[in-house]
Amino acid sequence: QNNFKLPKVEGRGSIHNLLFKKFKIKLIDQSYNANPETMIESIENFSIIKNNNKNKILILGNMNELGLSSIKYHIQIIRVIEKNYFDHVILSGDSFKKALNMFSNLKNKYVYLNQSKSIMRYLEKNIHKNAIIMAKCSNKTGVNYFVKKLKLFKKG
Repeated sequence: QNNFKLPKVEGRGSIHNLLFKKFKIKLIDQSYNANPETMIESIENFSIIKNNNKNKILILGNMNELGLSSIKYHIQIIRVIEKNYFDHVILSGDSFKKALNMFSNLKNKYVYLNQSKSIMRYLEKNIHKNAIIMAKCSNKTGVNYFVKKLKLFKKG
């Protein structure tokens, strides 16, 4: 029997308790890597977490390196999101922008923001109570940079 623990790897499901605008925030950091399969799994797992009167915020950045099928996969992700409810859905990246334009009458509230600074400003204006946030994206995207900045708000 092995008695060792695997370390939590930054950007691969690590959980961070933050203090942001005097609100306690829980961040689920999935910002290191993304492909259609892991994106769908992460969204579905996040959707079943009970929010206990917290804002439930989904922040997704582009899945990189998908080639000619990129828009098709990003459309698929929006369809998965629509099977669930989130208080805010923030999408970032050109592929998500093109995919989002293919829809009308979406039930979730979507915001398209392409830079880490604009995502931070949006949260500063829209978090009015405690929140649970999941961020999922490929490395070296605006969402990835945003998560690195948000983690600077670590609680004592």
